[in-house]
Amino acid sequence: MENYMLDDVKEYLSLNLNDYENININFEVNKFILFCAIALCVVAFYINYKRSLIVNTVKQLLRKNAIDEESAKTLVELKLDSSRGIKKAIFTSSQLRRLISIVGESRPTYEEYVAAQREKKKIDSPDPSAVRIYIKAESLDRAKHIYNTYNVSILNTLLACVLIIAFSVCLVLVMPEILTVINGALEA
Repeated sequence: MENYMLDDVKEYLSLNLNDYENININFEVNKFILFCAIALCVVAFYINYKRSLIVNTVKQLLRKNAIDEESAKTLVELKLDSSRGIKKAIFTSSQLRRLISIVGESRPTYEEYVAAQREKKKIDSPDPSAVRIYIKAESLDRAKHIYNTYNVSILNTLLACVLIIAFSVCLVLVMPEILTVINGALEA
C-alpha cells in the first residue's frame, strides 16, 4: 500500500511538459509549483518577522510617549535591547527609519558616503543600545495608526502557509488534466 502511494506521489511530482507531444518542453511543472509554494511560505515568515520588528518598536515608543528629542528612549528603557533584529533595524530598515529618529544622529551626505566607499572605509554606526530614539513629529499619525491597527500573528502566517500549500497540492493534482486540455487545444 505504501509503495503504491509513493509511486503516485513520484508520478505527480515528475510530471514533465515533455510528455505532451504538442507542448514538448523539458520542464517539470509540479516540482516547480511546490517549490514556489515553499518559497512563498518562507517569504511570509520573513515578512512577518520584519513587520514584528517595526510594530514592536513603534508600540513601545508610543507607550513610553517618546515623541520628541527630550522624551527619546534607549532600547534598554523600551525593553527591546535583547532583540538583535531591532538593534539592526533602527539603522537599516527604511520603513522604520521613516517613522523614527535618533537623537544626535548625523547621517553622512551622499558625497561623504561615496568618498568612504572609494577609500573602502566603513561608516561607523553608534552603539544600538546607547542611542536614544523617538517617533518623528511628521510620522506620529502613521505610528498611531500602526499602534491601533497592526497585529503581528504567527498564527495568521501559519494559516496563510497552510492555504498556500493546500492550493499548491490541489493544483499539482489537477495539473495532468489541465495539461491534457492544453495539449489537445494545441493539436487542433
